[in-house]
Amino acid sequence: MQIEKCQIYRYGKLDRFSSSFSPGLNLIKGPNEAGKSTLVDALTDALFENPKTRKKDVKAKTSWGFEKDFEITLDFESEGLSYSLSKDFDTGSVTLLKKSTGETLDDRKRVNSIVSNGLGLSNRDIFLATSCIRQDEMARIANSPDAIKDRLEALITGGKEEALASKAIDRLAAQIKGLKKTGIKHKGQLQALEDRRTELAYDLEKAKREIGDVKQSRTRLKNVKTTLESLREEYEVKTTQRKNSKLAIDIRETSARLEERFSDLMSRTSNIKVSEETVEKVRNKIAHLPKIDKADVRHADEQAAQRKYLDTKREGCEQQVSDLTEKINLAKPGTALKLMSALTLAGTGALAYYWYRFTAMADASFLFGAGASLVLFIIFSILWSKRSKSCTQVKVKFDLQKSRFEEIEEDLSENKVAIEAVLGKYKFDKVELLKEKFEQRYELDKDIRSEVNRYEGYLGEKTLKELEDELKIVTRDLAIENERFREVKSYTMSAEDFAILETAVDKIKKETGELESEEMTLERQLDFAESGIEHQASLEERIEEIDTQVARKRHQLRVLETTQQYIETARKDVLKSTLQLLDDETSDILREVTDGKYSQVRFDRQSLKFEVYSNELDDWVDPESHLSRGTIDQLYLAARLALVRIISEEKNPVIILDDPFVTFDDNRRRNALKVLKRFAERYQIFLLTCHDHYDGITDNVINLT
Repeated sequence: MQIEKCQIYRYGKLDRFSSSFSPGLNLIKGPNEAGKSTLVDALTDALFENPKTRKKDVKAKTSWGFEKDFEITLDFESEGLSYSLSKDFDTGSVTLLKKSTGETLDDRKRVNSIVSNGLGLSNRDIFLATSCIRQDEMARIANSPDAIKDRLEALITGGKEEALASKAIDRLAAQIKGLKKTGIKHKGQLQALEDRRTELAYDLEKAKREIGDVKQSRTRLKNVKTTLESLREEYEVKTTQRKNSKLAIDIRETSARLEERFSDLMSRTSNIKVSEETVEKVRNKIAHLPKIDKADVRHADEQAAQRKYLDTKREGCEQQVSDLTEKINLAKPGTALKLMSALTLAGTGALAYYWYRFTAMADASFLFGAGASLVLFIIFSILWSKRSKSCTQVKVKFDLQKSRFEEIEEDLSENKVAIEAVLGKYKFDKVELLKEKFEQRYELDKDIRSEVNRYEGYLGEKTLKELEDELKIVTRDLAIENERFREVKSYTMSAEDFAILETAVDKIKKETGELESEEMTLERQLDFAESGIEHQASLEERIEEIDTQVARKRHQLRVLETTQQYIETARKDVLKSTLQLLDDETSDILREVTDGKYSQVRFDRQSLKFEVYSNELDDWVDPESHLSRGTIDQLYLAARLALVRIISEEKNPVIILDDPFVTFDDNRRRNALKVLKRFAERYQIFLLTCHDHYDGITDNVINLT
């Protein structure tokens, strides 16, 4: 098979990938997490996975953020014919187009047959164990030994799959298991027969015992029937008593509920009528009171408060005006001061005139008198000036206070007009009377609201008419219940006595049931005893038949086990030649990779585990215990390439290598690449890597970014 082109949509990191491939060796390069391993998974799913699968691990491969599942298309050539394989994992469809004829196949089994025939590998397990080699799965060959052995056996025998020895061995093992299996739910044929024989033996022993107890059973049956008759009569009497007692209790409970309801309805209807009368009386009182606006009451109250404030303020201001008037009078210059000032002024003037007319005659006494007169004049002038200034200041205060007094008088006048306007609206002469009438109406309104709330509470969600109708019904029902109670009054008992009665009834019922069951058993035993001899013979005959079946099954088991042993021995002989070829092919490849250091390999014929001959130890060794990790990987690489060549026969499966040489040193990596180049002459090889070791090995390079 040659894969020519691959298209991948919505698969992991490869949400949209398309690439063409060449025959021979294809180098696929890319850094870590570029999608190399994703490409390997996609190619494997394209070749083998059923697109209708609901496996979670397959569905989880869809690229993140897409609602539709992935889709893969492979164009490949097989045996000279070109095909296009498409698998849509969202719709679950598979199609295979034959390009030469244009024919399209959509039957999954036919498509799988063409693909596996082209690969030369019949299933996914063999493909992953041989042709698909991952770095961390070199040893996967050990996970599928049975599938590989079946394929090797088919190569030797040329048989169809259904004729393989392993299938025959599996069928024989299933038959042996069906015979020998033990358990509780799922029993083998032998165990089922032996368990059935044990049951029949128990029934036979029981039949023998029961035949001997016939007389005793008849006496017991007679006693049981007599006791049952007595219990049934007692049960009927006590059941009737319990029924009527329960009815009396139920009637009393119903009557109690009705009486409680009757009392409630009577109370509510009575209270409703009282509330209606109360509301009517209060409304009559309100009718005689004026309807006063709350804003007017508040305004009148505010004005009255303001009047008190203004009256207080007026009294204070009036007192200050009076005090200032007195201070003005006291501050004015007195008559004495005026007279003395006038005299000193006249004296000073006279002396000045005299000095002016008679200067020549002036003497010391004259000068002294003139000076004294002048000084007194100055003193009286200063005193006059101070008194005049003080009087002016007091007068200014007087004028200011008088102006305030006049403003207060004006405010009082406006306040009086406002109060009279509100009082006149409702024809009252006092604010206190206005407030009193408002409070009276407010309290009456409050009483009405309170009484209406009680009224509505008594009504609930109903009208008075509905309550009265319900009261009539309750009264009637209560009378009916009282009449019913009179009929069962004689059955009335306390709760404790009723509990005792119920216990007695249950006990009688239980005893009756047990005796009825015993009666049925005794009658069956007597019926059985009458035909006991015949039944006993039948049981003995059936036990003998089962013994014969057990002997036959044990003989069949021995034959099957012997046959299985011979087939397994024959299968080992058939596989010897094929496994020898596998030993030789693996040894040749390993010799070339290791430069002859290891040249002999042998596989275990049962488990396919292998050993390597060590020249240094001169013995066969287990690779896992004696060789390095790199050498072990080289062994598995050689084994898997040898298996590809042997198992695929003339077919050319695709070989996928996902960085398998990371543990190889440079020399052995070069040797391994030489082997790959030789294999690439026949097989198409995909070598995936993130290293530069393989640059130049081929021109067919696909870069993943």
